[in-house]
Amino acid sequence: MVDYRVQKKQFRWDKASFTPGLMQDWVKAGELVVAHQAEEMVGLMLLQPTDRLFWPDRPDGEALHVHRLARKRSATIKGGLAAPMLDWAMDEVRKAGRLFLRLDCAPDEDLCAVYERCGFIRLDLRQIKPDFWSVRWEKRAT
Repeated sequence: MVDYRVQKKQFRWDKASFTPGLMQDWVKAGELVVAHQAEEMVGLMLLQPTDRLFWPDRPDGEALHVHRLARKRSATIKGGLAAPMLDWAMDEVRKAGRLFLRLDCAPDEDLCAVYERCGFIRLDLRQIKPDFWSVRWEKRAT
């Protein structure tokens, strides 16, 4: 049996996760979604049509996939940023005629609670690499 630890307050994304080159690639692909508050960028996520790394057992074309959902640490957003960004992503799922919005996250209790509050169903915990575990979530378009 593999032992994994649930971590609290785990910061998964640092500045190196958002290099200008990577961000240019995401913009070119039409996958980068940016949240603004007044004139300030306060959050971002990727919304991608496929994800073979985390969802190899699911057919392409039935979901859109959220990755790298992040908010600026200094930003204070009343009610949080995850729910409105995920609601927007779900609207995109419907427009694209897909069945699900899917995402994955670290096995962090607080982070998992966010997705649960947003109506996602926890599917499983998967080992992606020898030292990398991820909880998979999905929400059916209604």
